[in-house]
Amino acid sequence: MGLVIGRLDLGSRRTGWWLFGGGLALALAARAVSALLLYRMGGLAQLIEQNGLGDDPGGVTALLWEPATPMSWWYLALRTPHSYTPVDLLHTLGSAAAVLGVALLLTRLPVVARALAPLAAAGSMSLTLYSAHLVLLATGVLNGERVLLFLSMAVGALALAGLWRRRFRQGPLEAVVTVSAASARRAVTRMLAPRP
Repeated sequence: MGLVIGRLDLGSRRTGWWLFGGGLALALAARAVSALLLYRMGGLAQLIEQNGLGDDPGGVTALLWEPATPMSWWYLALRTPHSYTPVDLLHTLGSAAAVLGVALLLTRLPVVARALAPLAAAGSMSLTLYSAHLVLLATGVLNGERVLLFLSMAVGALALAGLWRRRFRQGPLEAVVTVSAASARRAVTRMLAPRP
């Protein structure tokens, strides 16, 4: 969906409104379907019974927020974040589209666009920053200090992106992907071109 959205006219106010409205509707519909399946149609009761959690409120909470290995089709109705259920994926997609729509609409205002410039710089090199954060996490630095780790990653990413964007158009890993994708596109175009 990101590729599809990326091909839209993101400079259009109409696209911003469609992303916001459509994304919000999709996110709310996913939650409503989950509630219907789990509560109205008895899915949660089935999951509680199958897992033997009748008198265990903590177990029910864990079931809803940290589900174990799926043992029933009812698991697909859970809206647990990062569970990769259809409901979670649709909710995440809708939420992301709505946030993107709001950002596109707000950044049409020059004062907001200037205020969000550091986020735009970081967004233009998301692959590089994501990879850098994985390397940082692998080192174990600040492992026991979650808040300090988060703040250092957030501030570091914004500062690094801002400094990098002053000299270069895209991040280093983004440049590598762009060059390799362009080379592959040219090679495929040559292969498919009609021969004289």
